[in-house]
Amino acid sequence: MGTNAVAQIVVLLFGIAVVVLSVWAMFVPERLRLLVRAITYQTWGYYVAATVRVLLGLALIFAAPGSRFPVVFQFVGWLTIFAAVGLLIIGQDRLRKLVEWFDRLSNTIYRTWLVIALVFGLFLIYGAA
Repeated sequence: MGTNAVAQIVVLLFGIAVVVLSVWAMFVPERLRLLVRAITYQTWGYYVAATVRVLLGLALIFAAPGSRFPVVFQFVGWLTIFAAVGLLIIGQDRLRKLVEWFDRLSNTIYRTWLVIALVFGLFLIYGAA
């Protein structure tokens, strides 16, 4: 199994996880809020968030040639890696403030973001399959 195939599997699994988490959170948004707060306030959670972004970005870049949307996968892959770097640059305190701001959004707006995440997850699944 080559790098491209492994990367496609990683992207596919990530897409599935995003879809499942988004659908679940649409029904119980407060649970997701609690989970995000619990993870964000841990130092390890901050680094895991950055690491996951780097790994997803690399997976998207390596999966791009075999995907349905190679240019888009490459672009989103690099964008995701830059987001990880940005996350590390802004620091954990500012990330917490961003999470607190996001936490104050109404459930309607929160669910709108979850629909966007759901569509993104479905896009990853379709593009990598």
